[in-house]
Amino acid sequence: MQAVNHVSEIEERDYDRWLVGIASIFFLISTVLILDDNLFRSSSKGVGPAVAQVSKVSNDVRRKAVGDLAFFPVRDLDALFQGDSVFTGADSVSLISFKTGSKITLNPETMVIIEGDGNNSSLNVAQGSLSATLGKGGGLLVNTGNGKTLLNGDNATLQLSKAADGSTQLTVDKGSILITGANGTTLVKENQSANLQGQKVSIEDHTFTLLAPAKGGALWAKSTESVVFKWQPHVNSKSYQVTISSDQNFKKVLARQTVGMPSAGVIAGGLPFREPLYWKVEDLTSKSVSYPQKFTLYRDDPPQLISPAQNKKLKMHDLAHSPISLEWQSWNDEKSYRVQVSKEINFSTFLYDREISQSHYDMIPLFFGNYYWRVKAINPDRPQSPWSGVRLIYVAPGMQLSAPEVPNRYLKYQIDEG
Repeated sequence: MQAVNHVSEIEERDYDRWLVGIASIFFLISTVLILDDNLFRSSSKGVGPAVAQVSKVSNDVRRKAVGDLAFFPVRDLDALFQGDSVFTGADSVSLISFKTGSKITLNPETMVIIEGDGNNSSLNVAQGSLSATLGKGGGLLVNTGNGKTLLNGDNATLQLSKAADGSTQLTVDKGSILITGANGTTLVKENQSANLQGQKVSIEDHTFTLLAPAKGGALWAKSTESVVFKWQPHVNSKSYQVTISSDQNFKKVLARQTVGMPSAGVIAGGLPFREPLYWKVEDLTSKSVSYPQKFTLYRDDPPQLISPAQNKKLKMHDLAHSPISLEWQSWNDEKSYRVQVSKEINFSTFLYDREISQSHYDMIPLFFGNYYWRVKAINPDRPQSPWSGVRLIYVAPGMQLSAPEVPNRYLKYQIDEG
């Protein structure tokens, strides 16, 4: 009887091991599929020859070809065909380059359907928004839902968005665009918007002018300073609302202020540096909104000194074969720096005054005493940054075999770099 029970226990253990093994295999397969859904990429080539190519894919960008039942992940340089649908998820963008020369950038949460039409790049904006640069000699044919509209303008740039009510809004960033539809042609110029829905194209002028920061300009500010935004005042306006965003559709608002004058200040440290930013102003009295302007904010703080630490105490015999390495950190990836070393705290004379291309400098002290050093950054967009704080290095005389603390009375100055 005991032998029978022992055999039964062995069979149960084998069965349990078999179940654990099968479960482990399923778990590994599920994990791989969750981490890499590219395994399910579409095998559909598409209809006819390729009409465009997708590139600069970031995060979640998907394609559904004619005949596919679902959207599948897209990779850089994938070809697009007539009838393909392309979708960008949240925080995702993608560039589509048509063979006609036109290029469109899909903003997050946008879906377009690629359509073929001879010499023109053709698409249907199902949802979301995009920016586009029209090719020279080739137009962009847009399906607005109630007909197709042809957009022509050599190297002109525009923004296109699909509103919740189904209307299609076009805004010209640069150049001018000739709109050709069922009811004739309309010319839309820079800083004008057009509603492509309905029987007639309606045009709106953005006469609410933004003054500073300049369109597409670079702005330098210390992290503790305020960035000043200025615009042309409106007659009889009592209040304005200025909005700053990291995207041109203002889905991610970084700062928003309501003011009673045509200017506002925003602390630079609260905005991202070295990234494209957009700002616009709404006249809360007349409800008119300015055309958004793009600018880039650069950090104007001086380089941050890293080492040696402030009031560093060293000995001459320790430096005989090992120079002092002065190290610092910059904020804008500068390619050139100016480093100065002096025996005087006011830098009236220099032991070293060098322009170098790296963020460190090896110094060999020739005498004992105080050494003061500072750094500034140099770059092509802004000739020089402010000087960094000043740091002191004290080099003690003598051939000491131990490392006692140098009394503070040997220091001519002790300074606070801040």
